[in-house]
Amino acid sequence: MFPPTDSSRLSELDQALQNRGWYASTELVPPSLCQDLLKQLKLHQELGAFKKAGIGQGPRQQLLSEVRGDWIHWIDDEIPTTLEAPFIVWLKALKDHLNTQLYLGASCQELHYAAYPPGSGYQKHLDVFQSEARRLLSFVLYLNTAWKLGDGGELAIFSEDDANHLEVKIQPLFGQFAVFLSGKIYHQVEFTNQERLSVTGWLKKPAPTAVFPGF
Repeated sequence: MFPPTDSSRLSELDQALQNRGWYASTELVPPSLCQDLLKQLKLHQELGAFKKAGIGQGPRQQLLSEVRGDWIHWIDDEIPTTLEAPFIVWLKALKDHLNTQLYLGASCQELHYAAYPPGSGYQKHLDVFQSEARRLLSFVLYLNTAWKLGDGGELAIFSEDDANHLEVKIQPLFGQFAVFLSGKIYHQVEFTNQERLSVTGWLKKPAPTAVFPGF
C-alpha cells in the first residue's frame, strides 16, 4: 500500500515541498485506489449527495459561482465506506511519512469529493481562513479517466516567492496527485470544458495556534 512501488517518488515529494512548496505526480497513488474513489464518487452523485461549495467559513460563507464553481461531498475519514477506506489508510501513511521526514506536525486530515461542471473554475486563492491556520498541506487527487488537452480545468500553481508568477499548470489527469503548502502557495482552477472530478483535502494541525512549516 505505502510507500509506492517507486520509493524515489517520496524523495522527490520531500525535496519539492522543501524547495518550491509544491509537487505533482501520476505515480504516487496506486491506480486501484483511484478507481475505487471514482466508483464511490459516482455513487454519491447518483444519490444527489453533492452540495454547491461556498467560500469563507461558518456564518460568513457565501455561494459565489463566479468565484468558485464546484459541487462537493465531504468524506468521513473516521467511518469511510469500503471503497474509501484503502485511500484513507494510504493518506494517513503519507501524513506519517511527512511528519517524520519534514517535521510537518500534521495530526489529522479532512477531505471531500469535488465536481466542477463545464464552464466553472475557482479564482486564485490560498487554502487558509483568516480566523485560523490549521491547514498545512493541501492535496488534490484527480479522477478524470479520459482527460485530454483542451479540456481545461488545469490547476494553476503560483510561485511561493511571488504570487503573481505562474509556475505551472497541472493537468487533471486520472491519478494525478498534487500537493502544496496551504498557506504559501496561491493557486486557481482554470475554467473547465468538461466535468472535472477529484478528491481534495488537507493535512492539518488540531489547534488554531498552528504555524506553517519552516522550510
